[in-house]
Amino acid sequence: MFGKGAASNPVLALSPGRVPERGGPDHGESPEEALLRIVNVLDSGYGWELAGRHGGQWGRANVCRVRPGRVLHVIGASTMAERLRELLAGQAVPGWELQPLPPSRNPLHLLAEPLLTLPTGRQFYNLLDREGFATVEEVAATPDDCLRLFRQCGPKTVAAIRLVLRDLGWDTPASGHPSGTSLVAERQVYIVSRLAEAQRVRYREFTGMLARSSIPISALDKIIESLNAEAVPPADPFVSLLLETAGETEMASHYQQMHAQPPASS
Repeated sequence: MFGKGAASNPVLALSPGRVPERGGPDHGESPEEALLRIVNVLDSGYGWELAGRHGGQWGRANVCRVRPGRVLHVIGASTMAERLRELLAGQAVPGWELQPLPPSRNPLHLLAEPLLTLPTGRQFYNLLDREGFATVEEVAATPDDCLRLFRQCGPKTVAAIRLVLRDLGWDTPASGHPSGTSLVAERQVYIVSRLAEAQRVRYREFTGMLARSSIPISALDKIIESLNAEAVPPADPFVSLLLETAGETEMASHYQQMHAQPPASS
């Protein structure tokens, strides 16, 4: 049990159905209290659980269970979120683990511009921001079934988010000579913003690998110029009709994007 003289990562004595008393009214629950409560709720339940509150001593974090294991995914940049991660990483609750995240932390706003190129993309970004995501890595590490638990986050929203993550290279294999992780996000945005729409779709995995490489910017510019100069075959109206008739509007839109013709030069 936690006490004032407890070690930094003690083992929580969790009894089934037991939730510790909350902190004082001015401070809300502590991270240790929040973790015990969340484990009790998610041990048999499902969904997202909030810990702390905006403006409180610890700030706010959002936590979901990644099934089928006893794994908790913590999102947010607050003191509450960081402390919950420390507790889980230190096995403070026996049998429960922390959903792993890469060491790099790219801010969520890097997804804003790519998402805004999609229909209703602002709604997608606002949803992620509203629910407490602080980094791109947190979004990428969230399973689809957990994302769909958010209000107004259906399959189309999840598919759009995954598409942008792939376009920016967060779901692509690392190259043989990776650049520093602090530069990868900037390179991803740089490359994607300069590619024509059809080439972004056709080369999403390749551009992600370019972003993770150590190729100089001057060489990247030449590669981007060459990719943009490639002829894009026109979309087949019959294929588009078949997809739309089948109700596959998302697939039809993706097909059209793959064959989008560049604007005529003035």
